[in-house]
Parts: sequence; C-alpha cells; structure tokens
Amino acid sequence: MSYTYTKPHAVKGVCVHAGKNFKAGDLILASRALVIPEKETDMIWGSSLKYYAFSWPDQDGEWTRCCLAMGDASFLNHSDSPNCYWEAHSVPRHRIAFYALRDIRIHEELTHDYNWPKSWKKGFLP
Repeated sequence: MSYTYTKPHAVKGVCVHAGKNFKAGDLILASRALVIPEKETDMIWGSSLKYYAFSWPDQDGEWTRCCLAMGDASFLNHSDSPNCYWEAHSVPRHRIAFYALRDIRIHEELTHDYNWPKSWKKGFLP
C-alpha cells in the first residue's frame, strides 16, 4: 500500500501528495537511492539530473557524493517552509527516507528544503 501519490501541476510539473494523515516524526516515504561515486558527482550537479539529485555522505560522514532517488521521492518539490525532511540510510541498502516535520493532512503536497542537509547542520530540525 502506498501512502503517497503523484499529481501533475501546471507550474511545478509533478507534485507528491500525502495519501493519508501523518503525525510529526512519521516515516512517509523510503526509496532506494542510486549513489553516485564521488568522482562522478560533479557531472550530475552539472547536468539536468541535478534537479533530481540529493547530497549523500561518504563513509566519513562528509557530504561529498550525491544520489538519485527512485520513485516518488525524486518528485518532492522545494519549500522554504517544508513539511518533510530526509535522511540518508546506507545500511543495509542505500535508501533515502522522508519524515514528517509536522502533522500533515491527507492530500497535502509533500515538500522538503532543497538546501538540506545544510539547513540540518544549522539546526533546522525542531
């Protein structure tokens, strides 16, 4: 059962919406992440794929790589007041997981801060 769905938008292209109500802290969506090797990361950031890429930590926790999220996760749009945040998970498989920052109502668009994880390091999370 999917708890999210996509919907076309005239300006944004595609939006991801909540398929049910979520409480703050709930896991909303977890997707496989195709992690790009560090030596190829600049090629991704320099191409149109940058619009679908996420920063990804190396083994030392430095954000030197990127990943492409599979499925609905690649279509979450930016907001300066997002209702979601994401975390990188490498064990047992590379996954990107989105969590509710606040209570989210069914059919509400799901958004995140494209500047993440920089905003996280600045204490963005409650």
